[in-house]
Amino acid sequence: MLTVDCIAQALCSSRISPGLLPGDAAQGAAPAGSPAALLKLFQRAFRAAAGRTYRTSWPGGRSPSMGISECGPKVFAHVRTEAHLDLFKGKRLAVDIASFKQKAWYQDVCSYYRANEPSTHGYRATLARLLSVLAAATGGVSNVTVCLDGGRFPPKSREHARRGTTATARSEILAAAEAKDAANQRKEADHEYHKLAYPPPPFVDGWLIAHCQEHCIPLVVAPQEADSQAAQLVRDDRADVLVTNDSDLLFYPGVMQLLLADTKKAGAWWTVKLADIVDSQVGTLSFVGFNGFDLRSVAVAAGGDCTLRSRTLTLTLEP
Repeated sequence: MLTVDCIAQALCSSRISPGLLPGDAAQGAAPAGSPAALLKLFQRAFRAAAGRTYRTSWPGGRSPSMGISECGPKVFAHVRTEAHLDLFKGKRLAVDIASFKQKAWYQDVCSYYRANEPSTHGYRATLARLLSVLAAATGGVSNVTVCLDGGRFPPKSREHARRGTTATARSEILAAAEAKDAANQRKEADHEYHKLAYPPPPFVDGWLIAHCQEHCIPLVVAPQEADSQAAQLVRDDRADVLVTNDSDLLFYPGVMQLLLADTKKAGAWWTVKLADIVDSQVGTLSFVGFNGFDLRSVAVAAGGDCTLRSRTLTLTLEP
């Protein structure tokens, strides 16, 4: 599997100098971050491991649903530190609301589909509490900017289709859930309804926009993906820290720190800093000699939700 581990080791063996891209400047090196530069970087790393074969595969041809493959256990688990929100007093936060919105909606899915029950609207309380807590910690609503998805990012079309697709047609899942309800098998019916949680319906976004307007919380609707918009706010010096559950964001240019909500423990927060990874030993991975560009290259190679997927891709490395 082509993951953080094998790519990092391949890049280490290529002895890439910090701050330098492959290629001779006299011959016109490709611009940093360009597809040509990345291609040269990977080719150089692969040649350094000549004769070996890496195979990338995912069960059923599927990739991880969010973030960079293995980034959590391989990297973040070794560098994250528990954070108290009062440490962010006066800081400007950019909130990638997508992952929080999906989790908040999950609790309302069953009542949404059960015609004989009133909608619970639990997502409203969950999201309102999140924004309230962040505003109180930073010193006011003006320090919290919500980033909302706009149009869909074309390179991510396969991932969107995967998340919204199930092995069974949605109409069949709904029919199965209703049948279990009719048989008084509520727990089993809930399980079926929850398969329909993605994507949250448009009125969730509508409520969120209205809530931010009512409480004077800055909100940006991104042209496409909210995560890249949040990262751009940092690059434009309109935010200091990104709030998210998505590991991708740490590897956007200009992003130095993430504030991560614990997905298993309510009210717990973690910080991850790029400085703790650059030029450092992280768990079993050595990033000694790596700069920010090298780390982003590893992240791209490891695979995220914008990477073209195939059931099995074999790369034969030749001298």
